[in-house]
Amino acid sequence: MRIKKFASAFIIALILALAVIGIASAHTTVHNGPYNVEIGWLDEPPIVGQMNGIIMNLSTNDAAATMVTTSTSGLTMTVSYGGQSKVLTLQPLAEDTPGQYVAPMLPTVAVSIPWM
Repeated sequence: MRIKKFASAFIIALILALAVIGIASAHTTVHNGPYNVEIGWLDEPPIVGQMNGIIMNLSTNDAAATMVTTSTSGLTMTVSYGGQSKVLTLQPLAEDTPGQYVAPMLPTVAVSIPWM
């Protein structure tokens, strides 16, 4: 009898844990006209003092979710914290990943990111 109660409680706890994991998302997607812009950390969770980067995925809203390719000359993003800001240059994540860009950065402060 005790084993059945324990097994039932374990299964319920497991289901709840999996449901919470599914709800939490470290990336966010913004829809702007025909484009989707997904932003998040390259390595999650970010650790203070460990090199990381902000990743940006660009795609279109069509059913095929076509990846957008663009020249990276002049493609930047600005990050800010505590009244200070820094412009980061986006670069292709890899040659075979169209529409995926990364801005390398070194997190120096543990903060909660507004998009998360």
